[in-house]
Amino acid sequence: MKIDYRGEVANFDTRLLDVSAQKGLLARMVHEPLNFVNTPALAKERGFKIETSRSSESADFTSLVTLRLPSEDGGESAVSGTLVGPRMRPRIVEILGYTMDIEPEKHMLFIRNEDQPGMIGRIGAVLGDHGINIGNMAVGRGEPGSRAAMTITVDDPVPDEVLRELLSIPGFSEARAITL
Repeated sequence: MKIDYRGEVANFDTRLLDVSAQKGLLARMVHEPLNFVNTPALAKERGFKIETSRSSESADFTSLVTLRLPSEDGGESAVSGTLVGPRMRPRIVEILGYTMDIEPEKHMLFIRNEDQPGMIGRIGAVLGDHGINIGNMAVGRGEPGSRAAMTITVDDPVPDEVLRELLSIPGFSEARAITL
């Protein structure tokens, strides 16, 4: 795992953020409760290593934190977040190379799809058919007509059957339920 700290955050002690990232990764792998004391030891036992980089410069944000993980295809998966406004509200601003702006919530859905008309409506229809209410949505894309992605906050967890239904619709290539 790599964590990049950019902007003002790079000037602070970020060890608790490092451990928080480890906790997030380990949560589904261990059966014992994780805390800020035992997490580093459990991560080390499982061979997790953290590389951090820092730069006081950040092009678009006062502070930006990016988490990078090796992906199955040999590349890297990355998500970036920041805090905005006087109340310092958290925002996810980039996921897997797609620029977005969405406040994280407990239940979320991440989707990759072809950039074509009607994709947002199809997701809304499927979620509505299953009684899942959309709280917020952010859409990002590459060049018009290429690939796109959506991050959606929902009121309830998204069951696997809904993910399978979404993936059965032509144009959708990935659907992941996220619980924070």
